[in-house]
Amino acid sequence: MKKWNYEVKGLSIQLRELINESNSDYSDCVKILEKTVEICEYIKTILSEKDKDIWEDSFDDMIENIKECLNYEISEDNDEEENQSIVNYYLGDFYDLCDAVNIWLATI
Repeated sequence: MKKWNYEVKGLSIQLRELINESNSDYSDCVKILEKTVEICEYIKTILSEKDKDIWEDSFDDMIENIKECLNYEISEDNDEEENQSIVNYYLGDFYDLCDAVNIWLATI
């Protein structure tokens, strides 16, 4: 069984609820990505000094990429499938990064 170095409960449950309740419209996609940024910011505050040296830049890059996505990729002009595909791409990267750092994200 995998050993988790960190645990994110409340915020990750909020993210899971947003995902589960989403109907893939523009505003839901924005909320999901904004919550992902919030979790990344939180994770940076709980990392050990050693892990900060290794991983903080990766979380900073993810935050920057998602914010750029919110400004340029996600759009009310996109169809729901396109926005959902973009969100899924960033969520995949987010979950992969959390796995690499051994961060357990609580689920509902």
